[in-house]
Amino acid sequence: MLSNRGKGVGLRLGAKISGCTGFSYVVDYADEIEANNVVFESKGVTVVVDKEQLALLIQLTSCRTLEDINKLDVDVLFERLSLDENLSPNRHIGVYAIVELMKKQARALVKQQSNVA
Repeated sequence: MLSNRGKGVGLRLGAKISGCTGFSYVVDYADEIEANNVVFESKGVTVVVDKEQLALLIQLTSCRTLEDINKLDVDVLFERLSLDENLSPNRHIGVYAIVELMKKQARALVKQQSNVA
């Protein structure tokens, strides 16, 4: 894909404010790697993610079960860490969007595991 485009270093994952739900997921070309980005490479694909969003997601999910992830309350975490005061609106909504996607995936895994048992 990048070779057809003629430029770019990989794919950028994130979220932005959009529409009625308040956010949308973003998969776009990354033309450069910025200082606040984390880069993952696998099977010839380079993925670029905002460092702050990634660090918060690791904190949210480390050592938690699928059920625990599904019960996450991002507002409680933001209040506890005073993130409401320090996160930009776009990053705030980006974290919500990614956590909601993680919860959806956790619910699907729980359902899949209950069907196998």
